[in-house]
Amino acid sequence: MVLKKKFGIIGGDLRQIYVAEKLRRDGNKVEICGFDSTKKCHPNLKISSLSKVVSSSDYIIFPVPVSRDEAHINAPFSAMPILIDESLASMLKNKVVFGGIISPLMERVKHSEVCLNDYYNREDIMVLNAVPTAEGAVKLVLEESICTISGSNFLVVGYGRIGKVLAKLLKNMGARVTVSSRNFKEIAWAKIENFEIVNLSTINCSLKFDMVFNTVPAPIFNCENLSLFDPKPLIIELASPPGGISKDLAKKFDIKVIPAPGLPGKYFPQTAGEIIAKTIYKIIQEENL
Repeated sequence: MVLKKKFGIIGGDLRQIYVAEKLRRDGNKVEICGFDSTKKCHPNLKISSLSKVVSSSDYIIFPVPVSRDEAHINAPFSAMPILIDESLASMLKNKVVFGGIISPLMERVKHSEVCLNDYYNREDIMVLNAVPTAEGAVKLVLEESICTISGSNFLVVGYGRIGKVLAKLLKNMGARVTVSSRNFKEIAWAKIENFEIVNLSTINCSLKFDMVFNTVPAPIFNCENLSLFDPKPLIIELASPPGGISKDLAKKFDIKVIPAPGLPGKYFPQTAGEIIAKTIYKIIQEENL
């Protein structure tokens, strides 16, 4: 744990509020910027200007993702846009900076004197985030489905960190879960857990899925395999862009796709924020920052 340091939080969703609150409870000084249009900030958190937050902090923390448009900091609660430009880069000189999924633009404009660390590019945070992501997906099912999870028939595409947790969670709730993966190692693990296995290119039409959860960040759904789904299932897209299916294909086959990025931040911001804070502590200690 890092104590008695000065942290500046710039932008982000509710996860960053809980990052700030965790840091503050641990005895650090915290100032935040980009949250002037929300009332969900803890009263003990000080909202300041961008320049004040940067100048008064030892460590600067940007959100996950750092940017959604390659031009501005991801700051949905900010009354004013926060540009990623030379001005911001100059402010950050000689600072230790953290961000999740760091924007290529941020990488390009940063000065050599900036110590830039991607806290989302670590196996530990990805594994820990698999649980709130999977639980968020289950919550989404309950919101979208007119049937119980128990007795439903689900397909989980990809059996990596999220796929493993999600498939087991759905199975434990009484669902029939089938797994599809192009990775032989993942298939072996799925077989050990006694999941049914199917190849997307040879889906049997007798397998009728109520929902499909895609965790693979690649366009793996095509005309051939989409034509085999009968009836057409709802697809919940858990993967990062470009995801598993294009909008044009989904429209062509009359398949509803629900994009579901950032479920930890949407449904469980406190858990997700505390995971980020603890990961940043680890980076500071491991790298002696």
